[in-house]
Formats: sequence, C-alpha cells, structure tokens
Amino acid sequence: MDVTSPSVMKALGLQGVPYKINKRLIEPIRYSKDLLVMSVDAFLEKFDQPILLKERKKVSTIEQVLWSTDFGKVDYFVVDCPPSTSGEFIKILELFDKKKMKIVFITQPSPLSTNSVMKSIRYIKERGYKISGLISNMDGFLCPHCGKVSPIFIGGKGESERIAEKYILMISGMRLRQTALL
Repeated sequence: MDVTSPSVMKALGLQGVPYKINKRLIEPIRYSKDLLVMSVDAFLEKFDQPILLKERKKVSTIEQVLWSTDFGKVDYFVVDCPPSTSGEFIKILELFDKKKMKIVFITQPSPLSTNSVMKSIRYIKERGYKISGLISNMDGFLCPHCGKVSPIFIGGKGESERIAEKYILMISGMRLRQTALL
C-alpha cells in the first residue's frame, strides 16, 4: 500500500495499470503471483497529477482505500509512508494490531532524512510499538571503473548507525549489522 506518492507504482512499472472493482471492493493490482499492490496513485487520471489532500482528507482517504480494497488473506501487509508524526502516520498505526506490527524504517545517510526518522522512531517507541529494524539506503556509490565507494550525501556519514545504536538497539537488544547491497 503506497499512501501518498507514486513511488511504489512507478518502481514496479505499474503506473497507469487500471484497477478493477469486484463485488463492490477494489481489487489490488497484481504485480506477481505473490505481490498485490494498491496505491492512491492508481486513482489518478494523469501521471503528473498532484495528490492534494489536507490532513483530515488524507487520513480519511487512507482509511477508505484500505477498507475498500480486497487484499484477501495476506502474509505481510506493507505500508509505504513517509516518516513523520503526521496525522496520516498516526492513523495508519491505529488501524492495525500493535502486537502484530513490525515496523522497519528506511532512511538515507543525510541529516534531513535521519532527523525525520529519529522523530518517528521516538514517537513509536514512546507508544510501545515494536521496531524491527532500520535500513540505510543510498549510503554510497560504487564506481564501476575503480571499485571505490563514495558517499552520496555530505555530512551524513554514520547517521544511520547512530540512530540504530541510540533508538533501535537499546529497544530490542538487536545487534548492529551492516549489509552492503551493491
């Protein structure tokens, strides 16, 4: 479920794929045998159409799309939303069983991104939600010629590790593990 942007639809090549309605419920768009996708983006007439929703309307839109979509029996339900402490983020947390939720944050090693993620993590931690992990994306660029990894963001080196050590490791007793996907 992609809440307010076309990123998931675009990344999966599903932008413009029409949704269907079956028994008065929306059918999620099938990406593969095991992956169903629904996004607010599916309802837009044009790719460049902005999603203009005020806070209250955004929250009700999220609720309406969730309850109007027939996801069937699923093993995992992934919600892509920007880290924040906004009404939409809080509403999504309220819609699901706290005991079954596993929250994973994705950040970038930039002070701007990590600042938002820290606030979200603190909010979740203070309300007793379980944080399963933190993924740091876009840590570096691997030069195809020399093999050297260069940072993409200035001033963000070590930011993700600091967040993990401060907020996540102390919560769950997890060990910090770095994985490079190059």
